[in-house]
Amino acid sequence: MMSWEKVISDSMETRTAECPRGLICPLVTPLHGSRVDAASLQRLVEHVLKDVDAVLLNDPVWGEGLALAAKERLTLVEAALDCIRGRCPVLISVTGNTSRETALILSEFDHLIHRYNYPGPVFWVDTPIWYHSNRNLPQFYKALSLETPFEFIICNNPSFVRRFKSAVYHKNIRTSVLKKISENNRIIGLIFTGSMKRSLVYQQAIRFHQRFRIYDGDEKNFLERPSSSGVLAGGSNFLPAPWRKITNSSLNTNDEQKTWPDRIYETWQTGNMLADFYSFYCREPASVVKQILQQMGIISSKSTCESGEKMNESDVAGIEKLLARYGINQGTGTK
Repeated sequence: MMSWEKVISDSMETRTAECPRGLICPLVTPLHGSRVDAASLQRLVEHVLKDVDAVLLNDPVWGEGLALAAKERLTLVEAALDCIRGRCPVLISVTGNTSRETALILSEFDHLIHRYNYPGPVFWVDTPIWYHSNRNLPQFYKALSLETPFEFIICNNPSFVRRFKSAVYHKNIRTSVLKKISENNRIIGLIFTGSMKRSLVYQQAIRFHQRFRIYDGDEKNFLERPSSSGVLAGGSNFLPAPWRKITNSSLNTNDEQKTWPDRIYETWQTGNMLADFYSFYCREPASVVKQILQQMGIISSKSTCESGEKMNESDVAGIEKLLARYGINQGTGTK
């Protein structure tokens, strides 16, 4: 069980802080068999924390949240919060397989955070089209937001929905529905994966809501056309510092102007490296990233709780070559 000190006395105020801007790391879930590996999770948190603006826990894609048993979901969140201790904003996915399951997951996490008086900013993340149609979605969130003091960031991920629920007709949040959802002042952000055309239409739909942020949910899109709010970058699990460099450069958050030729070239090289790794893990994100993290000595096992394409010897050899090419030291977790 956790034993947190009361780091921030007015923690309830910090829970309604502004949405983070910049680099969000969707943490993979280190496992020992089917159980959460708390020691590996602590090493992973410490590895990423100094370079990210926020972390996302229990994500359906990166954190395998939908495949984790209910007990392990709670263990994951409890162990991660015990490591983070308010040092950065925490986003927690509450997506379930049904509306009722989503509400129950949210309730469990909400009670956990309140029971320990967690000191840092917390936001709920949800991928509604996984379990709910567009119809009556604004009303659903109106009711759900009454059950918690924390604010929501919703996620539009048609490729995820398409891969696992091909029979679903609508795989995106409809623009008119997003516009109504954004009128709820408890919904303050969107993690977006999809076409450029839809992205522009979404931005138009929420243009009157200054607090509302739209993050890139696709790293490749961000590397090519960065958004103004930030990126959900799974690659930051193992390369947090390079992702920090690219994100700061893209969002112009550095004090120094990136106008020197050597700096521009350095940023270009970093972007190419991140794109090379992305091409490896984009098909099976959690599986490949865990393989890399194990080879770097950050987590103890590459075990996943979801079935998917198994990595063959050629894939493993390719990762080893990439790690060697970019000078990333296997077994030490350093570059």
